[in-house]
Amino acid sequence: MEKSVKKFVLYICLSICICMLYGCKDAEEKKESAKEWNFSEILGNQDFSVDATEVGTAAKGTVICYERNPNVIELRLISLISIGSEDWGGVAFYFPTGCELVDVLCTFPNQIKKFDNVSYFEIWNTESTDGEYNLGVEVGRSHEYIPVGGGNGIIIIDALYHGDLDKGEELRFAVECGATYEDGAVIWGIDDDEVVVEISHIPEKGEK
Repeated sequence: MEKSVKKFVLYICLSICICMLYGCKDAEEKKESAKEWNFSEILGNQDFSVDATEVGTAAKGTVICYERNPNVIELRLISLISIGSEDWGGVAFYFPTGCELVDVLCTFPNQIKKFDNVSYFEIWNTESTDGEYNLGVEVGRSHEYIPVGGGNGIIIIDALYHGDLDKGEELRFAVECGATYEDGAVIWGIDDDEVVVEISHIPEKGEK
């Protein structure tokens, strides 16, 4: 009888321990699922679209300005691109003075390239603060005026903006596509678009 009681008590203790273990695991899973995510603060965004129909080259996308870390303004340009088989002007994206390139991901022509300065992909950056733009990314643009073969793809450009911005101020970008000759001169950008992003919100320190 005494042995049966001991076995029963031992069984109850084991059951309680197992329940406690599962309870702790469930609580931990709930804690992880309730993790507080630090979402980026959107400061402003603007869509754009350029289309050089005569050469079959176009780009359509958006520019987003956001703040993920305090006092660091990040920029992301996302665009679909389509370059005509006979076009040598491609698509060019220009960022305002004060920008620093962080990363580029491009699937044109149908393979991922990151910072590969090949004939159809070029990045330029200048330290000058005199011009309106100091950073440019060119896709499918040949300075030898030879078509690169055309194709479609997606490009994502990430950059940082080093400067102070107030609510209501603007950041100006530019996008152009296609190229041609006019009176013997090269015309870069048959169609172009000035992309103006108005900063609609600046988070206060400690707001997040």
